[in-house]
Amino acid sequence: WETWSPNSVSLLGSDQLRDIYFLSGTTGYLISRDGYVYKTSDSGLSWAQLNSSSIGAGGQTLVFLNENNGIAVMNKSIFRTDDGGENWTQVFESTHELKAISFLDENIGVVCGSYSQVLRTSDGGITWVADIVDQTNGIVSFEAIQLLSPDLGYASGHAGKILKFH
Repeated sequence: WETWSPNSVSLLGSDQLRDIYFLSGTTGYLISRDGYVYKTSDSGLSWAQLNSSSIGAGGQTLVFLNENNGIAVMNKSIFRTDDGGENWTQVFESTHELKAISFLDENIGVVCGSYSQVLRTSDGGITWVADIVDQTNGIVSFEAIQLLSPDLGYASGHAGKILKFH
C-alpha cells in the first residue's frame, strides 16, 4: 500500500469503534463498544448508523453473511439481524464473555470466548450449540478463532494456548 486515507464516523458521546467487516469492496460495517452498527456503501467514504437504539454494551465483533444477515458478538450475547442491521435479536446468551467470530459460509460459523468457550452454528447463526473443549491443560480465555472447513478450525488465547478443533 502506498497510501492510507484517514476517515471518521460520527459517534455518540465517548463511544469507540471495535470491529470492521467488509462484505465487498464497497459494502462494509462497523460495530461500536456501545452497540451501534454503521454501514458504508461507498468503500468507506461515508458511514450511516443503522440501528436507532443500541444492541447493548460491550460490542466485540461482527460479521455479515450477506446484505441482510449479520451476527454481532456483544459481551456475553450473540445477536442476529435479517434486515441488513436495522433490527437485532438476541439469539444466544452466555454466562461468560464472548470474544471472536468466524464464518465459513452463510451457514457454518463459530464463536469463542473466555473459560474455553467455543460455540457452533450450522444455520446461519439462528441457533448456537456449545462444543465440548478438552480442558486437561487448563481453562483458556480464547481471543481469536478461525474456521477453515466444516470440520477444522483453530482458536488462540492466553498463555500461548492454541486449540485445534476437528
